[in-house]
Order: sequence, then structure tokens, then C-alpha cells
Amino acid sequence: ENDSNKLVDFGAGVGTLSDSLSQKNQMECLTIARVGSLQFLGWQRKMKQNSKGHVEFLNEEIDSDKLKKTERLTEFCDEKTLCLGLHACGSLSNHLMSFYVNSQAKELLSLGCCYHKLENEFNLSNKAELSLTTRALTLATMSERNLNLRDAEFRWMVKRYRYGLHMQMTDAGLIDEFIGVGNSPEILYQKPFEEYAKVQLEKLGLEMEIKELDNQKLYRIYLGTIIRTCIGRAMELYLVLDRALWLQEQGKQVEVFEIFDSEISPRNLAIHCF
Repeated sequence: ENDSNKLVDFGAGVGTLSDSLSQKNQMECLTIARVGSLQFLGWQRKMKQNSKGHVEFLNEEIDSDKLKKTERLTEFCDEKTLCLGLHACGSLSNHLMSFYVNSQAKELLSLGCCYHKLENEFNLSNKAELSLTTRALTLATMSERNLNLRDAEFRWMVKRYRYGLHMQMTDAGLIDEFIGVGNSPEILYQKPFEEYAKVQLEKLGLEMEIKELDNQKLYRIYLGTIIRTCIGRAMELYLVLDRALWLQEQGKQVEVFEIFDSEISPRNLAIHCF
């Protein structure tokens, strides 16, 4: 709860959050999204449910330079406005922060995600010095939630098949770098590895002799990835605190905190700026 009675929801999609906040807190909401079809679905849902929320849909590319020139947005933002980015993907968080510090908006609440989509949009503050590779950014995105036994066992099944296929394709000379195969139905991982491999190879347009898995070697690799993943939260904290320090350098008051339990989503680090 705060004194803001207006909300700009960046990357709002169908605008569900804005509609809910508008009805619950009597907020005037402006949602911004790049994909107009999602906004149309949101508008249809709002009409179908006869929502009383005050929500306006603005179809706009979320780029800091373009946003500064968007007349409706600049006239909407004032000293009662909260700029929100809930799980703002990749560089969207950066554009949101840049717009905020140059606007009349009162507050900013930003939750980032998809850090692997960042290119050079990190090390923003004067304190940041780490050289980050794409793998490091991907690691920041992989901060894990707690798993129950069933989920942990299923994850091992998935990793065993994926790692095994990748190793065999590499040994066969079919690939020299990582190729993603995407998600598969759970039932496919319960079938013999040969059936899983045939499906994925056909999808990739490749052929090779399928061998038995070296489960002992694969398990050692899997344990290594578990250790590696534990560093993910530290990498995410580095990126989030770098953003917070940059905002502080712009003369803003900033706080960083976990806004909800990680069981809801591991992307729970919020930057609140005022």
C-alpha cells in the first residue's frame, strides 16, 4: 500500500494485474505492451467480466527513447504515479528505470527476469566491475525454487536424457556447440532413451547411432550443475544491486527486498525507488 493512486504497468500483457489493482485499490491504470493482440484479449476479458477497473491500454514499443516521446504516457505520469515492471524481461527493466528517472512519476517497483536476454545492459553503476558472459547471465536466470522429491527425481530424468543426447551428438561429430531441443512431454522421459533420442533427432533433422547412456558419468555432471546453480542467486543479486546503485546515483532513494516467497516464483527480488 502507498500514496500512489495511478499506475503505469510496463510489459503488462493482457493487463490482469492492472485490472485487479484498479478494482481493489481504486487506481487509475495505464498498461503498456508491445503485443497488441495480448492487449485486445485483455480488453475482451475486461468487457466479458464487466470489470469496474479503470484500465487504459497503450500499444507501444517499450524503448526508453520512444517512451519519452509518447505524449499519452508523459501526460499521465505525475507525482501520484507508480511505475511498475513485474518480471520485466531482459532490457525492459533498464528502459523502465531510464524512463522513471526522467519522468514526474513518484515511485518505481521493478522485478527483473530473463537476464540472459541482456546484451550490454548491465554494469550500469560506478561500482559494478564484473565481466559477465552470456552463460553468467543465464546462470542468474536459473535461481531455483525448492523442489520436492518427485520434482527432483523428474529433473534428473530430464537432465540425464538431455545431457546424454548432447554428449552423443558431440561424440558423433554432429554438433560442435550446444543446441537446445526444447521441452518434451513428461511421458517421453519415461520411455527408453532410444525413443527419446529418435524423437529429438528427427526434430533436428539429424541421424546417428544411438548408444546406451553412461549414467555414472551423467550423474557426476548433474551434481556439478547443482553446485553451479547455487551461484545463480548471487549472480542475480549482483545484477539487481547494480540497477539499484545506478538509481541511487541518479539521486533516488532505493530499497531492495524479496517481495513474495520464492515458492511463488524465484524471481522475487524487487527494486523499490522513490
